[in-house]
Amino acid sequence: MADVREALDDVAKARASLPGQRVTIQTDLGDIELFEAAIPTMESPADGPQQTVTNSGIEFFKVKAPDMLGSSQWTVLRNNRSIKVDMLHQRWIDDYHARKHNILPGDSLKCRFEESVTYDAVGNELDRKLSVVEVLEVITPPVQQPLI
Repeated sequence: MADVREALDDVAKARASLPGQRVTIQTDLGDIELFEAAIPTMESPADGPQQTVTNSGIEFFKVKAPDMLGSSQWTVLRNNRSIKVDMLHQRWIDDYHARKHNILPGDSLKCRFEESVTYDAVGNELDRKLSVVEVLEVITPPVQQPLI
């Protein structure tokens, strides 16, 4: 929601900077002409007080794309959604880069995690950050036996 408000504010500011000019926006539904008008920018609830809630726990994350080179942001599946997590367990990352841990397709990580969510004054989510604090175990799925 904050992105929409910011985009609308940008359009209003751009229109106000072109007095006396014809401004047309091309859309899939046809052309829209923006007439000159004094358009007040919307005050965003995000401009008010914010609150950050932090949760932690243990969870399994299925590895989708490990970070092989170093910035330590991995792509994992959580609730069947692909998300990026910051890997903060530096000793485990160093061991992984030294090839002490093998991660194969289908593997999951049992991790201690921390998730911080920031909300605006009216409760809209502004930002969400998920971090793996500690990798507890690499879980390899059992080998499937072919049906005969």
